[in-house]
Amino acid sequence: MKCSKCGYDYPARETKCPYCGEPNKLGMEWEKEEDETRKETLLTKAKVLHSMPLYVANKIMNIILLLAVVLLVVLFLVFFILGYVDEKHTEHQKRSASVEAAEEIFKTGDNAALDAYLHEYEVYAEDGYEKYTERVDIYDRYSHFIEDVMDLREKSDWESDKTPRAYEVEDILYYAHEILLQDDYRISEIEFQENQKYFSEIQQNTIATLMGAFEMTEKEVQDFVECDHYYDEEGTFVKMIFERKGWEYEEN
Repeated sequence: MKCSKCGYDYPARETKCPYCGEPNKLGMEWEKEEDETRKETLLTKAKVLHSMPLYVANKIMNIILLLAVVLLVVLFLVFFILGYVDEKHTEHQKRSASVEAAEEIFKTGDNAALDAYLHEYEVYAEDGYEKYTERVDIYDRYSHFIEDVMDLREKSDWESDKTPRAYEVEDILYYAHEILLQDDYRISEIEFQENQKYFSEIQQNTIATLMGAFEMTEKEVQDFVECDHYYDEEGTFVKMIFERKGWEYEEN
């Protein structure tokens, strides 16, 4: 079973990826079916024991238990087969993909299409696709940032009587900080030269958005980027923005 988020290979019965924690629908369905079967068995046993002689109940329960075991075996086989088919499908998709095709999309600058290609053919973070994965990582981070900003602007435009919630501003600042912060643990360490210019533009756009949407000054943006313990100081920046915009601040 390949994790759709990080690509880690793990048993199909797991309810989530043991590496990144991404939920596994296949495993959760297995667990749900197993729990429902167990509950039905216990409920049936209680009813039978209450209404029938013990020896009859025992025989019936033996049959029920046998059927339950058979059902579990069948379910296991079904999920095993589904996992096998999914694995073969993944292998087929990877064989169908090509670095040349990814490069063609990369050159067009259509990052959404590149993102879709890497995930559709399940070659995200695979060997040979590092440059395209890096571009998609930058694009995804910035997309989250812009989507949150647009949602906040839409609420401000159409619901002027409603004050944004603190967590909405916190989310925007989180993605902005991830984009602008430069250290060894963030996306800012760009490996491929082709992505350097794109990422520089993304950073400049992020700074411009903070200054426009939240009326932050260049000095405030610089302080925001350089703060050593961002999560300790997050509330300070959020409160500053609420005061600047004339919004009523409430703790989440």
